Amino acid sequence: MSGLTLDQVKGWLRYDTDDNDVALTIMLKAGVQWIERYTGHLFTQRAVTESLRASQSYFDLRWKPFQAGSLSVSFIDCAFAEQEFDSASIFPIGDTYRVQAASWPRGAQTINLTYMAGYATSDEIPDVFAMALALWSGMTDADRASLSEDGKSAMHFLLEDYHLPVLA
Repeated sequence: MSGLTLDQVKGWLRYDTDDNDVALTIMLKAGVQWIERYTGHLFTQRAVTESLRASQSYFDLRWKPFQAGSLSVSFIDCAFAEQEFDSASIFPIGDTYRVQAASWPRGAQTINLTYMAGYATSDEIPDVFAMALALWSGMTDADRASLSEDGKSAMHFLLEDYHLPVLA
């Protein structure tokens, strides 16, 4: 699920019983969701769909890691029927991929990009994500201090190289 198991979290928090397993599992899931949103890296491989306005000349894919060859581009035509569009190009830009077309289909308002993203196995998840999850679990555990500024700073520091820019 996360690159960090429940048993590892229990060891990190020094729990010897199963009394807190439900709460710890919820914390792990919440931590995974936070890290995914913060970094754009999906812990499990899955299909994602993003939409762009046809007035945009290009679009940078949000979710990583992108699985090559998995991109499908479609649009809704004037009759409200979904149509495939095969004239888009995709190429790497830094640590992401950019999709663009010389021109999008006439009359299209929204272009839908569907692709596979995420890690195929938990072994592929960067270790720094597991460390951030351990910090998250410690910071959110009911028997510990609430989310401290020091803990938040540590997580931001760990994930700095993976952080997505804030879009205006």
